[in-house]
Amino acid sequence: MDISSGIVKFGETCPGPIMERLRQENPTGVRRIKKLEMSYSTGSSVWACRVGCGEPSVMVQFLEAMEALEDLQIHNYHPNFEVLWPAIFRHGPNFKRLAIHSLPEYAGDPGAVWTVEVVKRVANEMPLLTSFEMDVDHETGAAAVEQIAPGSVLDEVAKMNRLDFARINVVLPYEETVFAPYHYGKQGRHHNPHSAVAETLTKTVFDRFFHHNTDAVLRELEIRFCRRLLYDRGDSNSMSFAFRAVKKDDESTGQGSFEKEKQFAECTATGDTSWSGYALETSPEAMPLLEPLMRETIEREYGPSIYQVPHPLNF
Repeated sequence: MDISSGIVKFGETCPGPIMERLRQENPTGVRRIKKLEMSYSTGSSVWACRVGCGEPSVMVQFLEAMEALEDLQIHNYHPNFEVLWPAIFRHGPNFKRLAIHSLPEYAGDPGAVWTVEVVKRVANEMPLLTSFEMDVDHETGAAAVEQIAPGSVLDEVAKMNRLDFARINVVLPYEETVFAPYHYGKQGRHHNPHSAVAETLTKTVFDRFFHHNTDAVLRELEIRFCRRLLYDRGDSNSMSFAFRAVKKDDESTGQGSFEKEKQFAECTATGDTSWSGYALETSPEAMPLLEPLMRETIEREYGPSIYQVPHPLNF
């Protein structure tokens, strides 16, 4: 696999055999990786991470073998993400972008990934970071609608005064919350989410950046509200809506102002991509190596006969 560009995109896979092979056969190329997009899971599933790494140590060693990493995007499907943090923080001084999103049905509580201590370390140990993405649970979001508590996760995020862009996913449960009614997104598509509350939270978080530092450079904040419908009669799509806050300078005064852009969208991207706000891509160079591994996953779950007839899961 050619990785001379310094960009590696494994998409919705965490291919342990490929990572091990690259690390052992092309250590120079691995050291020079600048951008990495992939998922993290030890196991494999057609509807989640299609190829797992087997053991967490495989992912850890792959990350530790890099020396130039500055852009890391991970879709997390594992309940114990903390094993990766030491390897990730090794690259802290170089990071310009960090985006880690966890799927609740597989990874559990997003608060277990993004603790106050972890966010503080990101703020203190990643001086070049300009783009940041994370998840919080709906209780954390609801508690911050009117006022963000000092020392909370969102308060620590707002202290990252070098960020130009931030995306925060508020993970909603199946039940009604202050952000969306019960079952909004399927039979309830005609019911609007509780947009006033969502808008208030967005403005509260946005303003908090400038509360901590009037010279903060944040230009755009997007807060997404996501609910998985995987357990609803097999519906594997994601419901989400988002508010985006954009700072625009007043040319006459030189001051910034809050201008909101409301976005309401039913995210129906295939697979497990839309819940994070974007789909992870797969490098063309990686596909010849990934295809047989993904085929093994599909055959294990559906049987080899799946390839005998036209099927949407065929590659």
